[in-house]
Amino acid sequence: RITEKPKPGKDLQEEAVMKSLLKKEKVEIIEVTPKQLRDLSFDIKIAFDEELTPEGEQALFMDWSIMMMNLFGQTGLVDPKKLAYRNIEKMRENPADIMPDELLGEYEMERFGVQKTPSPQQQQVPGGLPELNRFNQGLRGQMYGAQGQQARDEGAGPQRVPDVQQIF
Repeated sequence: RITEKPKPGKDLQEEAVMKSLLKKEKVEIIEVTPKQLRDLSFDIKIAFDEELTPEGEQALFMDWSIMMMNLFGQTGLVDPKKLAYRNIEKMRENPADIMPDELLGEYEMERFGVQKTPSPQQQQVPGGLPELNRFNQGLRGQMYGAQGQQARDEGAGPQRVPDVQQIF
């Protein structure tokens, strides 16, 4: 505290103990005169951490992205989709959870040269339903073994079971 007449050290110590008990944290009281405060000199040393935390790195990347869009977004030199994907990845998120599937396919094709593989429900095998064809192929493999089609044509193995597709 700044005061014209500082209290003796013992009085300040008693006051600090009382405030510490009330606030449940340590309190230290210092009183100085305005003249003492004016004569006080400070040595200030600023030390920067060379190592960035992951959160600091994310914040810097976000600032960089915003700057890039502000400077070059209007000119078409920066692709907003690519920048969005990079930001999502930098935030340790999966772009597939956030972006539409159509955009995700375009992005993977541009970046990796591979398009997103369709899910099994979307795959169509010529001539019918994909799950039924896969089921039929499994049955044929179990019935005729490694010889497959040749064993069936020669009459070996069990009688021919009609394809599930032929029933429908």
